Amino acid sequence: MKFKTAIAYLFIIIFCISCKKSKDENAPVITIVKPYENQQFSVPDTITVEISVEDETTLTQVEITLTDENKVPVLATTSIVPQNKKINITVPYSIDDISLTSGSYYIHVRASDGTNIHDSYRTIYLNEVPKELKYIYILTHENSTTIHMLRKTPNESPQQLFDINGDFSSSSASSKFQQFYTCGKIFGDLNAYSVPGNTVAWFVPVVSDPPSPYFNYINYFNNILYVSFYYGYIRGYKNDGSVAFAANSPNGSYPIKLFADKNYLFAEHLIQSGYSRIFGVYYLATGALKQWIDIDYNVVDIFEKDDDNIFIFANKNGQGIIRLYTISENGTWEPHTLPAGKINSVSQVDENNYIIAIESGLYKYQYNNNSLTDYVPGSNVASVKYEPTTSEIYTASGNELKIYDYNSHSFINTITFADSILDFQFIYNRE
Repeated sequence: MKFKTAIAYLFIIIFCISCKKSKDENAPVITIVKPYENQQFSVPDTITVEISVEDETTLTQVEITLTDENKVPVLATTSIVPQNKKINITVPYSIDDISLTSGSYYIHVRASDGTNIHDSYRTIYLNEVPKELKYIYILTHENSTTIHMLRKTPNESPQQLFDINGDFSSSSASSKFQQFYTCGKIFGDLNAYSVPGNTVAWFVPVVSDPPSPYFNYINYFNNILYVSFYYGYIRGYKNDGSVAFAANSPNGSYPIKLFADKNYLFAEHLIQSGYSRIFGVYYLATGALKQWIDIDYNVVDIFEKDDDNIFIFANKNGQGIIRLYTISENGTWEPHTLPAGKINSVSQVDENNYIIAIESGLYKYQYNNNSLTDYVPGSNVASVKYEPTTSEIYTASGNELKIYDYNSHSFINTITFADSILDFQFIYNRE
């Protein structure tokens, strides 16, 4: 009996040893031949990826992906199903996303034998597509219910595309997704137009209840179109029209002007029972209200100075003012006073430089030396925008769009339209 038991134990031990020996503990071996380390490419391009992969038992999957410096995928994965346990692969990998910026990236190769996975990386450098201005979209005002949409290229005259039925609150644009947005107020829908086809990609219908507005304002930040509604809420829409952000205003208020950075959405609110206003900060991740302060001015525009400071350009009793809002302190201070007159429009050149359209003229404000200088004296401009690819300033007043050289302040050209200009936006070949 003892002999039989010993034999049984012996068989069990032999079986366990056999199982242990058959267990696959070795990952596939990857050799990246091409591209070469730190090889440079220009977007768009096709990279020849040449690799050899082998395993002592079998290969089930080989994947090739472009990642950023943090090893986060930025393009689609190319997958290969090997037929042997050792293969040589040469495949074209298309770098076709023109929104990729200059910098170092990785060709990431992953191989699996069904049990073990091995990753290998090869550093490459991409040169981005030069950013170019493709179109200027212009909205002009025929009457209270008809808006003309026009478009021009940098070298061609404006061409009228079609008319929009409804009133107007604001417009915006996305170069990344090649969309142009227009928004009504009481009677007009929110429309997202595909560029350059100018068909409606998606829309949000207006719910008319005159004389109350439905939409208040739209603006595009970080791949999301943010919309403020008179009925006390804010929504953020992706390029397909799906909702990516939702927030509700504090009770008794509704949002107007909006701005978003990487972490927060900032909103001016008007108290419905009077003329009091608050400036609120929402978490982008949840839509929850983080904090707010009382303000006694009407916001014209909002810009990011740095991670903790936001510029607010506003009007108080008909006088333009600048406020710098500090997130961590939930308070504002005034870095500089402005000449007499109301602010009509502001454009940010960079975190330190701003062009301000005041009733008495165009001014340049520089934060780093806290200076304010006459830019184009004596011009009453309704809207101003900086165009970075040509370093030009565009201004709209009445039915005229004027262009100035940013560095010299010199006048370049005037484009005259049949009707007064409501707004205009730039569309580039990439973000």
